[in-house]
Amino acid sequence: SKEKIPFWFKFEKDVADFFKKKNFNLKVTSPTGDGGKDIEGLDNEGNIVLISCKCYSPDNKIDRSKIDELIGTITRFKETQIYDTEKKIRGIFATTSSYTEDAINAANEGGIELYSGKDLESIIYQDPKW
Repeated sequence: SKEKIPFWFKFEKDVADFFKKKNFNLKVTSPTGDGGKDIEGLDNEGNIVLISCKCYSPDNKIDRSKIDELIGTITRFKETQIYDTEKKIRGIFATTSSYTEDAINAANEGGIELYSGKDLESIIYQDPKW
């Protein structure tokens, strides 16, 4: 019998697969203590990518605080990690739902790329819940 993995964890793996198809080299970080990022790695140009995933029902929109958390994660990464500073650090937020206007403004200010359930439909199951 196949062990049932939590839907949100499956979502993180699917998001990673979605970006792997774009030639990103990624790994899903451990579910606890990931410090606001669920997936990390490199994009197709070798830039550093930190991806935050939230598996929410469609009527539960991502608010500004979640975007600020990812911006904080990126800031902390820049301060604590040794990396090639020629590289850009890309913050990407992926959710099964969508974003409040405040969240979108925060993402624009902080240079965060947003993917909603609509953008990711190709990878999310045709699960009636979503």
